Amino acid sequence: MAHPINMPQVGQDIETAVITEWKVKEGDHVSKGDVVALVESDKAVFEVEVFQSGTILKLLFQEEDEASVLEPIAIIGEAGEKLEDLIISTPESREEGQAFAPEPIYSPDEAPAGVVKIFASPSARRLSAELELDLNQLSGTGPQGRIIKEDVLKASARAKGSGTSGEAGGKRAEQFAAGDTVIPFSRMRQSIADRMSRSSRDIPHFYLTMKADVTEFLAWREQYLDRSGNKISVNDLVVKAVSSALVKFPKMNAHVAADSSALCREVNIGIAVSLEDGLLVPVIPDTPSLDMAEIAAKVKEISGLAREGILAVGPAGTFTVSNLGMLGVSEFLPIINPPEAGILGVGTIEKQLVLRPDGKVGSRNILSLTLGCDHRAVDGYYAGLFLRSIREEIASIELWQPL
Repeated sequence: MAHPINMPQVGQDIETAVITEWKVKEGDHVSKGDVVALVESDKAVFEVEVFQSGTILKLLFQEEDEASVLEPIAIIGEAGEKLEDLIISTPESREEGQAFAPEPIYSPDEAPAGVVKIFASPSARRLSAELELDLNQLSGTGPQGRIIKEDVLKASARAKGSGTSGEAGGKRAEQFAAGDTVIPFSRMRQSIADRMSRSSRDIPHFYLTMKADVTEFLAWREQYLDRSGNKISVNDLVVKAVSSALVKFPKMNAHVAADSSALCREVNIGIAVSLEDGLLVPVIPDTPSLDMAEIAAKVKEISGLAREGILAVGPAGTFTVSNLGMLGVSEFLPIINPPEAGILGVGTIEKQLVLRPDGKVGSRNILSLTLGCDHRAVDGYYAGLFLRSIREEIASIELWQPL
């Protein structure tokens, strides 16, 4: 029986993605788990896998076409199956149960007589409506002259620069002086700017800071490296400690909406990874089920892929860890990654003098932790207990030593 291959949900708040490469062609046989396409969102490149074996009966989009998430992009089934009677549940036909037929896409030269069709991607249409730009007045730089989102942004910038967009455009133009180097935001930077602006605007943030002693852990880590040859970072330790604390404090492991908070069944910790032109947050699914060595291996794997612009399609993150300690940053106030209820900022390790029980002065390695919370979901006391639990987990020999 034929089934659709849908555009995966490649991230929170992402509505469309571009098919950058088909790994198959019509008539190819594929097995469950095979990668059939690469798709690109505003954040990263994702692989599209098939969940059943069969024959690729139809590719519904070409490379560089943009499709909505959960929209069918291909059909898989048994060789020779007819598609005329195929019923596919799409957002538009889910209630009616009507047969799926993709909207015909014509280039300006291919449109049949009497058909007037603007050749534009879905995101370009939405953005042009928001900016009140007439698509008929724009030229496309996409495949076959298709108008894409970047064409709309450039047209908007030209309009603002010339003052044709009224007061808003005039104010924007005044921000730049002659000789300034203007760098247009990439798709990733636009996505980050939109997401973080909404987070700062809509989420009532508050912050708590606490210090954790990592002296014993650092000494053990050296012994473990000599014994096994494997590296365990302080960030790996923090991720493990956070995952354990989230199990004990489920209100911090939540997705928050305007009028409710959903306690997530699984603990899936996201790791903030810096790129040349942005930030990605790959996720470790079911983090508490992993030991320290497994977490270290997983962090290395997903961080490496993220730096190549690749994220795995998987469960949504429930909490994020962001580390700037390697840069010597003592403390910072991270912005929550919505819809999560919290984020942990990890600072650098600093040596501090302490008075030992015998009255002598010694030194300890102290790590700075700053917890950002959504005040709609938790209050300061609960968040303080959660942060203290993280500190206790970090100092717990049982957490990291039995490896």
